[in-house]
Amino acid sequence: RRVHGMFKDKSYSSEIRAKIAEVLCRCCKRMGELAFVWIDLLLSQMIDSTRETDPIIRSCVFGIIGELCYVLKEKIAIYADQIVPLAQDAIQGEKADRFVRRTAVGLLASLLRVAGHESLQTMPQYLTAVRRQLVWVKLNDEDEICREHAIGALND
Repeated sequence: RRVHGMFKDKSYSSEIRAKIAEVLCRCCKRMGELAFVWIDLLLSQMIDSTRETDPIIRSCVFGIIGELCYVLKEKIAIYADQIVPLAQDAIQGEKADRFVRRTAVGLLASLLRVAGHESLQTMPQYLTAVRRQLVWVKLNDEDEICREHAIGALND
């Protein structure tokens, strides 16, 4: 909890806060299924942090949420209704930093990969939104790296 408090403390530089968030993510990844107890606290803070103006923090947070998708697997669906709109806003936002857009696309790709091919047949509402957003990026985004991430996710 102390480390988590350090992440929220804006008196630390963006770089330090990003490193703290990465440490929290690594701890959750190593804990595996046991991390589910702490994931709620961590994800709620990460979701709140996607609204910050600092592109370093926003980019880091989208990347961490994407990594946590692989820890939570199908349990990430609990948070999908919150995560997907945030990533969509970051991708289509007029002032979105290219690194923020790239990690938001990576987050959507992670959601799609974690859901697996079996889930695509039933296509829960959030997966439909993810797929639509990735197609939009593939066709409209000016950043070649964003487009490549979207194409890779759609081809998986």
